[in-house]
Amino acid sequence: MRQRTIAKNIEIQGKGLHTGKGSSLLLKPSPENSGVVFLRTDQPGSVPIPARIDWLDKAERCTAIGKFPNVVMTVEHLMAALYGIGISNVCVEIKGDEVPALDGSAAPFVKFLEDAGIIEQDEPEAELFVDKPVWCGRKDSLIFAVPARELRITYVAKFNHPLVGTQMLELAITPESFKKEIAPSRTFGFWEEVQGLWNRNLALGGDLENAILIMENSYSTPLRFEDEVVRHKMLDMVGDIALLGSPLRAHIIAVKGSHSLNMEFLKILQSKEGADAEHPGDFKNSSSPVSFYSGGQNS
Repeated sequence: MRQRTIAKNIEIQGKGLHTGKGSSLLLKPSPENSGVVFLRTDQPGSVPIPARIDWLDKAERCTAIGKFPNVVMTVEHLMAALYGIGISNVCVEIKGDEVPALDGSAAPFVKFLEDAGIIEQDEPEAELFVDKPVWCGRKDSLIFAVPARELRITYVAKFNHPLVGTQMLELAITPESFKKEIAPSRTFGFWEEVQGLWNRNLALGGDLENAILIMENSYSTPLRFEDEVVRHKMLDMVGDIALLGSPLRAHIIAVKGSHSLNMEFLKILQSKEGADAEHPGDFKNSSSPVSFYSGGQNS
């Protein structure tokens, strides 16, 4: 498996899901071992922001990277698209605070990327392997990983709402399965939460074109999948996993996950204390398998 980048520049415009403000992206091909890097071109003197866990910024209901004020919000759908179809290296120039929501899924990003063309590069892709069980949890939420030769996710979403209830999906994440089964699933929210989100300056750009609103007895739009809620939760997890910087090989079982729990779990995976002494090396540049720590924590 070799690293890949896009064949030509891609321009994308839209509004942010949470800020409601317009923003634009310019995706550019990048050389081998560059990874995914964001650059705020609307801020004088801004520095590149690697799409990596150690560049996480605090955010609610989304994944944000950078260091204030040089921050990019809601990167998870674009990151999921890049990871899902196997693009290793790209520079994302952004004018604005937040990645555009588009239709609330990863599918438009996948189309933009594939329409631009994908180039295979010479350098091999590092692959990260879990060789022992790894877990973390809080209250009734849990993320657990065991060894596997592919990325497989079993996700259980559970909401106290009659239309949603408990949904479960298990899927091996390949470019084909991601594009067909995961990428089209849209972000969602519950009607009773909307005012509270607005009061916290969240979901200001949400509308019936880029999100599913779940009301007491109906959805705001026809669903693309009967279990679109759990599929979107899996999409968000793939986007967060992308912040490891290399493809992950593990079977992940997630129950009632969230962006914050995803990050807690991924930090355990990438911790130096967790690296197996038999497989030392930098996560980004190592071309040999990396083993992860067996451990976990409660909070």
